[in-house]
Amino acid sequence: MTDPVPLSVLIIDDDRNAADSLAACLTRHGYAVRTAASAADAIALAVEARPDVVLLDLHMPGMDGWELAANLAASNHRPVTEAAAGADPLGVAWVHIPFHLGKQDDTAMVLSVLARAARTREARRLMNSPP
Repeated sequence: MTDPVPLSVLIIDDDRNAADSLAACLTRHGYAVRTAASAADAIALAVEARPDVVLLDLHMPGMDGWELAANLAASNHRPVTEAAAGADPLGVAWVHIPFHLGKQDDTAMVLSVLARAARTREARRLMNSPP
């Protein structure tokens, strides 16, 4: 059975054009997408409505993506976090980012990661539902 509730995706990138382009693409594929241009905006949006997946630029001014990912990972509801932009493998493990994509990776790869996250969410829901 397919989950009728679309996967919620929070895109965090200080490059508004990149965030808006990706958001438009993901929306066309049926995902519920919100964008944030800063860590502070992202935290506020994540508290307001917890995302299933976070697509995160690691190199942002102010609180960078590493700190933001650690902050999101410490929340009660840990989203699947995907980092975009050059990453240090030790840093990725440290903030519990299971996927790393470069900003130049194609949309098909991003959609594949999101499809996996949707299957994982559905499996978790089925495991927690009464028999």
